[in-house]
Amino acid sequence: MKGNTWLVGWLVVTVLLLGGAGFFLAKGYGTYSEEFSGWDNLSSKISRLEKEVPYPSEENEESLTQLVEAYDADVTALYESLDRYQKPLNEQISDSDFTTQILANKVTEFRKAAQEGGMTIKNEDQFYLGMAAYQSTFPRPQIVPILNYQLEATDHLLRLMVESGVDQLGFVNREELPGENSEVEGAEAGVVAGKVVQKYPISVRFTAGHGAFQEFVNRMANDKEYFFILRLLRVENSSPNGPDLGSDEGQSGPQFRDAAGNPPPDDLYGEIQSTTADFSEMVIAFREKGYEMQSADARIIFGQEKVDVFAVVDLVRFLPPAEVEVGGAGAQGKGGKGRR
Repeated sequence: MKGNTWLVGWLVVTVLLLGGAGFFLAKGYGTYSEEFSGWDNLSSKISRLEKEVPYPSEENEESLTQLVEAYDADVTALYESLDRYQKPLNEQISDSDFTTQILANKVTEFRKAAQEGGMTIKNEDQFYLGMAAYQSTFPRPQIVPILNYQLEATDHLLRLMVESGVDQLGFVNREELPGENSEVEGAEAGVVAGKVVQKYPISVRFTAGHGAFQEFVNRMANDKEYFFILRLLRVENSSPNGPDLGSDEGQSGPQFRDAAGNPPPDDLYGEIQSTTADFSEMVIAFREKGYEMQSADARIIFGQEKVDVFAVVDLVRFLPPAEVEVGGAGAQGKGGKGRR
């Protein structure tokens, strides 16, 4: 009996030992499998990387060089196609010549051209092509080439107005050029650093008929000497309420004339309109008074008003790509002096 009890105890201890050993064996095998799988994946990556070329080969370098050269050629071709339509800078002008000769002569010549073209200039005694600051002072020498470019473009733009039939020029203003009155670090004066496209805004206000206004916009958009971009436009009609219906030009109904071509008096026109029931009766009533109905053109009623226009026009210059530093940190060399 005592021997059986010892045997049972020994069996229980053996079972517990075997169970514990199995548990730790299973746990250890799972960890081993995970580590082995990770190492196997890592080993595969290492083998694959060892078979690849970790640095640019001669073939890759040659291919990259060809792509860069093709890109440079495309950029140069694009610039040359644009540069044909923009004038080169005149870098030989001195600051004194600009003020005493070039600017003064431009103002005098434009005033004469405006008078001959029938365009009046509001406050003409104060008109100086947007450069009144240089009536008696000299600009900084570094800014003169681009300032002269802006002057010629402004004169050209205003002459397009004259040629289009604009009635009156209210004013013309321009934004100050970069570095015009202060030093500019990292770039030439007159140039926004790191930009191929340079914009010089010009603000104008003028009064014109519809046809002249449309003609001016079309001429500006299709100009071959300068790149003008109409950035902002505000148009106000001088007669927002339409023509006066009491006048002959403002009659919204049919027009009537006597044998001599004279319209009926306003009181007669109003009387007949108020006493006739329909259109046919009105025609008969006018005929009895000696007035025949005339064929009317809508242009007699509409489109005769003047428009007051405020516009901001960007004068655009394209710099040669080689003169603009990659990354926009500043211009290289003669960053503000484009060449033809």
